[in-house]
Amino acid sequence: MSEREAFLQAIRHDPEDDTPRLIFADWLEEHGDPQGEFIRIQCELAQFVPSLDRRTELLHREQELLWTHREEWLGSLPLLDESIRFHRGLPQLRLTWDQWNLLNDDVNLRRDFVQAGVQQVQLTALPEMGAFRAVQSLMRHLHTLDISNNPNLRWSSLLAMTQAGWFDHLHTLLARNLPLLANDWSQYRNTPLLVLPHLDIEGSCPPGFRRETDCVAQPGKGFWNSFAMRFLAIPKGEFRMGSPLGEKAHEADESLHTVRLTRPFYLSRFPVTQWQYQAVMGHNPSRFTPDKGGSLWHPVEQVSWEDAYEFCQRLSAAPAERLAGRHYRLPTEAEWEFACRAGTTTPYYFGHEMPIDGANILNRVGATTPVGSYPCNAFGMFDMHGNVREWCADWYDRRYYSQSPLEDPPGPKNGERRVLRGGSWDVVAVEYCRSAYRVYFSPTGKLVGVGFRVVCEML
Repeated sequence: MSEREAFLQAIRHDPEDDTPRLIFADWLEEHGDPQGEFIRIQCELAQFVPSLDRRTELLHREQELLWTHREEWLGSLPLLDESIRFHRGLPQLRLTWDQWNLLNDDVNLRRDFVQAGVQQVQLTALPEMGAFRAVQSLMRHLHTLDISNNPNLRWSSLLAMTQAGWFDHLHTLLARNLPLLANDWSQYRNTPLLVLPHLDIEGSCPPGFRRETDCVAQPGKGFWNSFAMRFLAIPKGEFRMGSPLGEKAHEADESLHTVRLTRPFYLSRFPVTQWQYQAVMGHNPSRFTPDKGGSLWHPVEQVSWEDAYEFCQRLSAAPAERLAGRHYRLPTEAEWEFACRAGTTTPYYFGHEMPIDGANILNRVGATTPVGSYPCNAFGMFDMHGNVREWCADWYDRRYYSQSPLEDPPGPKNGERRVLRGGSWDVVAVEYCRSAYRVYFSPTGKLVGVGFRVVCEML
């Protein structure tokens, strides 16, 4: 990945945050590119400019730069969209279905699309059931796709687009005012489409569904990194770690004790997906891949603790992540349980019993499921019960709880096996998915029910 592409990826994950744009502007100006000045001007104009003279000066210079350099920045893209709009210094396109197909087929247009750093595309005149072929090569560069107000689209169309990989790398899908039907929604409500970071189908919700819970993803406070990983802030706090003697299936290594986490931390909202793992590591070790009944939205599995550790190292070394000052690691066992419980003291974050549709467990599905397919907890964390067990940073010691420090326990200093938490799709008893349940495995071992999620630290 070139330096320019790394900057554009960093911008792509939060287009409204001017910080990565201004850093990119610095880099452009250092390389003699006037687009750096243009980005600065548009960012300033997007804010409140109290001085009329200053605003007039900025607008005049903006138009001067556009007049001189527009063709240089856009290449052949005006052939598709003559009135291209710039948002904070980068272009947004409005294309018909035929123009979109032309863009996909033309090598020069695709090159100019990537080079220009297009952040958003609005598509019009979409067919009801077109040949929604794979377009990941372009979608991976977009933050937002707007397919609103297309009267021919149905949920079957969206499902076809999902299966073709349209949304694998997307952050925001605007699908407002589409003629979606209630029976369609019932059929497709668990499709990976609904795991998108931000899905806006305002005006498209069928009758009988509550908008805030059924139609719109509800991310908490947090951020996206450059590999489409959503992180939510987990607050600091004190809790009772482990389980009481009277809890059903209580184990001897779960002795109840007080733990205080003295700092808030960011934890990935979902287990690491196959796409994210492949993007960072260059391969996909999973059994349930797209050609074997899974998808890139499924959690990565068949990864060892050492693989998960290496993933964190490589992710931390990615240019956009280093630029943003982000470092990644596996959660400690205490952090994992605190995030799983989300303030609860019961065996599951649902309460004393696990609902039959609460998690992917007991081999009911026969495989992993797309991340986020089951209800989240009060912190907004998905798949803490079931789907895949998750590696923690700690070595396993069945006696560690009796000597664990009160504040921020890091786990034993050494050992032979690492801790796994959370249960998996193939567990044989629901109790193996309790918030307090601990299991361990060799750090080099790999199983089809084992994946991981990660903590992000801001440097």
